[in-house]
Amino acid sequence: MQKFLTFLGVAFASGLAAISIGANFWFGTLLTAGAERWLYGAVFALLDGLKTVLVPLAAAALAAGLRTKAAAAIAVFVVLTVRSFTAEIGLYAHTKSEVVGDARAAHQRYADARAAKARADADLAAIGAVRPAGDVAAEIGALRRDRLYDRSKQCAEATAPDSRELCARLDRLAGELAKAQEAARLRHAADAAAVALSKLDVAAAMRSVDPQAEALAKLLGIVVAVEPETVRTGLAVLIALLVEIGSGLGPWLATPSRRATPEPAAGPEAARPAAGEASAEAQAPEPAAAAPAPSAAADGAGAADGVVERWAAEALVRRRGSALPAAEARSSFEAWCMTEGLEPMNPTAFGRAMTAAGHRREKVGGVMRYLDLALAAPAIRPQLRVAVDNGPARRVLGRMARGG
Repeated sequence: MQKFLTFLGVAFASGLAAISIGANFWFGTLLTAGAERWLYGAVFALLDGLKTVLVPLAAAALAAGLRTKAAAAIAVFVVLTVRSFTAEIGLYAHTKSEVVGDARAAHQRYADARAAKARADADLAAIGAVRPAGDVAAEIGALRRDRLYDRSKQCAEATAPDSRELCARLDRLAGELAKAQEAARLRHAADAAAVALSKLDVAAAMRSVDPQAEALAKLLGIVVAVEPETVRTGLAVLIALLVEIGSGLGPWLATPSRRATPEPAAGPEAARPAAGEASAEAQAPEPAAAAPAPSAAADGAGAADGVVERWAAEALVRRRGSALPAAEARSSFEAWCMTEGLEPMNPTAFGRAMTAAGHRREKVGGVMRYLDLALAAPAIRPQLRVAVDNGPARRVLGRMARGG
């Protein structure tokens, strides 16, 4: 189950990282209109990809004791995260503005068409009923063919009563013709507005510009008055923040961490010898002198490996993720040799013996270290005092002296 959950976590974190990289690439291409926009997109994507692996690298460096390297990785991660955060906010604002702009344009086109039709209808209602312009023009043409019109020199010298009446009628008909022409123009404008309205998508025109922002603004309006534009900006910040957390920290959080194997603590029963063992040690005669072990240099490579193995069994423990400096291991070995009465081997022979014993070493941070090893805590040895009765020995020596 743990492996399955780890797999899901890594998959989701990788997906968020891919989305973040894609968003940065897209935003980079929006910085310019030329062919170099692809270069900007690649730079932004590579920087975001580097940000994704910096936290695991910093954790590995910290586990190896390289604090400076870990601090540098975290500092670069913070800088790249801020840059990616601003890029994702810019991309969200750019795409949101396009969607909102299209909705507002549809609203505006619908409103303009309705306003144009309403104005045309109002003007037609103000003009009232009029005869068609063709009928008025035909009547004017007929009056201009009258002899009175020619006698008055096209109403320039209308002195007779009949001529004045004809010219006055012609003036009234000219006004009616202009009114009829204006009515015709308004009817054409109203018809054009109606056609424009019929071609518009009424559903798109009546749709909200940003339903999410407007709904959240209404909910927040219960507590404080907020404009939809402010809510839209807050959503951009929230989405960018979530993507950055998932893509930057997700791979590190989903990857299982190495845990050091805890050393079993020696209990008081283990540190304190049993009563039978203590009495046995007390009754056992103390050896005269311990025979010193042969030196590593004298007995060759086989003896040297044996000495190193004895020291490793007592002084070292396996601990995953640890890195024991070679200098500290050498110092511990020399101190152990002094305790055991042995002559320590030279550093080169010591390193070969450690390699032969299966201990892997690498250069980490400019220092040679043994991997997955650590110094064991010094064991607490019980101090036993043995009381020796020299009375019988003295009596035997006395009899031997008297007999001699």
